[in-house]
Amino acid sequence: MSYNNPIIPGFNPDPSIIRVDKDFFLVTSTFEYFPGVPIYHSQDLIQWKLIGHALTRPSQLQIHTPEPGGGVWATTIRYHKGVYYIIAASFQRYRPQQDDRVWPQGFYVKTTDIWNEKTWSDPIYFDQVGFDQDLFWDDDGTVYLSSTYRKIQPTIGAKLKDFAIHICSVDLVTGNSTSVPKMIRESSSGVAEGSHIFKRGRYWYLFTAEGGTESGHSEWVNRSEVGPLGPWELGPNNPLWRNGVEDEVQNTGHADLVEDTKGQWWAVVLGVRPSRKGDTWEDSVLGRETFLVPLEWKDDWPVINGGQKISLNSHGPGLYEFDTPVSWRDEFSDPQMQVGWYRKNTPFVNDYSLTERPNYLRLHGGPYNLSVPASPTMFLRKQTHLVCRWETRLSFQPTVGETEAGTVVWLNYFTYSSIGIRKDSKGRFIRFRPSEGDIVERRLDTETAVTLTVDCGSEYRFGYLEGIESEIHWIGSVSNSAATAAPPVGANFTGMMLGLYAFGERQRCLTPADFAMTETSKIDHLISIPDVTSDDTEQVTDNWSGLSDPTERRRRQNRINQRAYRKRKRLSSTKDIHPKSLNVVPSARSTFTVQSQDRSSQDKPKLNFCRSPESLQNILERFAKSAFESYARGDPTADHLMTLTKVNVFRAFAHNLRLIGWSEYWMEDDAISPFNTALPHSHSVPGNNSLIPTNLQPTRIQKSIHHHPWLDFFPLPKMRDNLIEAGDDWDDEQLCHDIMGFWGESTMDAGLLVWGEPWDVRNWEVTEPFLKKWQWVVRGCPELMNATNSWRARRGEKLIFRYI
Repeated sequence: MSYNNPIIPGFNPDPSIIRVDKDFFLVTSTFEYFPGVPIYHSQDLIQWKLIGHALTRPSQLQIHTPEPGGGVWATTIRYHKGVYYIIAASFQRYRPQQDDRVWPQGFYVKTTDIWNEKTWSDPIYFDQVGFDQDLFWDDDGTVYLSSTYRKIQPTIGAKLKDFAIHICSVDLVTGNSTSVPKMIRESSSGVAEGSHIFKRGRYWYLFTAEGGTESGHSEWVNRSEVGPLGPWELGPNNPLWRNGVEDEVQNTGHADLVEDTKGQWWAVVLGVRPSRKGDTWEDSVLGRETFLVPLEWKDDWPVINGGQKISLNSHGPGLYEFDTPVSWRDEFSDPQMQVGWYRKNTPFVNDYSLTERPNYLRLHGGPYNLSVPASPTMFLRKQTHLVCRWETRLSFQPTVGETEAGTVVWLNYFTYSSIGIRKDSKGRFIRFRPSEGDIVERRLDTETAVTLTVDCGSEYRFGYLEGIESEIHWIGSVSNSAATAAPPVGANFTGMMLGLYAFGERQRCLTPADFAMTETSKIDHLISIPDVTSDDTEQVTDNWSGLSDPTERRRRQNRINQRAYRKRKRLSSTKDIHPKSLNVVPSARSTFTVQSQDRSSQDKPKLNFCRSPESLQNILERFAKSAFESYARGDPTADHLMTLTKVNVFRAFAHNLRLIGWSEYWMEDDAISPFNTALPHSHSVPGNNSLIPTNLQPTRIQKSIHHHPWLDFFPLPKMRDNLIEAGDDWDDEQLCHDIMGFWGESTMDAGLLVWGEPWDVRNWEVTEPFLKKWQWVVRGCPELMNATNSWRARRGEKLIFRYI
């Protein structure tokens, strides 16, 4: 049967595997990242789930300022008499360019409950140095520790690393060795590492990774009839297979073995998937990944993958094809971080919260920027697919110029590319810092949340959206070769990470950075984008010659209109804006959940939930997802038209307020419309009301009576006046619910419908239930009734002649 490799994509090198009953468990290396040692689970060797990590506490792992490639190297997982063991070693100094290494003392942690990552013990350290350590329990109960370190006596006349396999017996209670270490394997390549010892029948087997983890990587085997100390007999077909520099999978090796419940043996190995670029191979941005191959025994020697090269499409008994999903999303709705987020190094302090602002990840940026070897305020996830989109939505209102928050494509502190929000005397701006090339900055037009986007593929492309904009502003790109450039010290043993960050320059960031969601989504390929290197952010190709497609012409005209509007807004601004922090916090109870089928259980939210642009954007996305999923399911109860109408009302609400020029103030419960220029607590009015469409121009009532700015979005002057003049004699929360149609028991339909540009009343329609309940609100608005009957006539529905 055919299956797909790698089985665990993304940065997951040095796999080690065990089986306990029907459950397979696999661990990989984490190097300079915390928590350490991810634990994956599967019952069929094809679909794997990350269930936790072994090193989650500072008492277990202290990594501070290691060079790239330092930290926790190849780990081994073993199971013996009801106890799970993970063996590891952590490099605190790794500078191969100067042949400068501090050989680490290895250690192990253990648990009887692998499903609960909190149960792993604190480390028991060995008194032997080395890396790639392995434990083996012999039949007589003796425990042997094998590890890799440099030979005591170097090879004469050769410039080799002289990394060799050494073994000794150990006392697991103390970690102390009980015999003198013995070298049992060295390689002509100068590198023998990744040792694993097994017992099968009358033979002991020693598997080693040799030649280094780059293009010379390979797997070798020896066996002994005496015991783990040897003597060892070299296998007849070494290396066991060999992938070359022209193959689709390269650098393969570092094998560990497992036998399934049917007696079939398997090996897990590391490998890389470079990308073909012309006549050459480009280094994989994903790093070293985990591959699976079948193993057979012939004449008591292992034959891995039939001795053939490892490929992306492989064959083995009882398996099946499965593609690891690209899509993933974190809405930060849990009190703990989702499993799979990592920190660079062991953090000193708690600099984040998931509860201060529910449904947000709040980062309190520390004093280290991303170029400092120490641990910055940064959360990272592994990039698992070459082609994908990474996106996050950020609320950040910096008060000083030495702070920044954003998203990052991260390899190490020498090689990373970031896009974030900063501030200067003129307001907020986007700052794109590529790993190679010049920094690019673009002024932001609003004070709303910003969606930051990275498209991954043949290169990394960086863009952003303000508020509820639909078209991404692409600001720059970084080639994959630049994104994977080798560091001047250390080594690229990891793969690309995508992350979120906040920092101050040698100072704590006093303004929190709030991330509303983060997701990875599937894209087929990188789309063509305009030249993003121009200093003028508004420069987009507008050559209409030969363009006859009406859809494309409308799209380009809309783009021109949007640019012109933003430019007029900038020109109309006469002074710097110093906005307040955005503090709209929808409670967990009021969050709309598209999966819920029990509408009666949904509590009515506070009105400010309708006012947050981040909440608007979130609900727009949720409803779009809900509509698509119900359509895909063929759900006969799903009313797609109802979903569409609700989304349109939300879009109209946000769009009209943007046209008016309102920003952060209309989100506050005690806000006053800026049209109330004579009131002492009012905020400044946009400098030129002529920019506002006629239907949204303020009336005398709007200018003279104190009211909340959310009422200014209706494109009917008389309707706005009716609401304002009614004062506090009506329930504004109930009106919001009935207009939007999402919550409460009064209606499940939107009370108002929008079928086109929301500033034009001809595109609006009112429902009959809304008219019955809120007749006084629309009294004196015949244009709304004319528009309503026009839309009803188009659908062949009965016209309405009463209420107004």
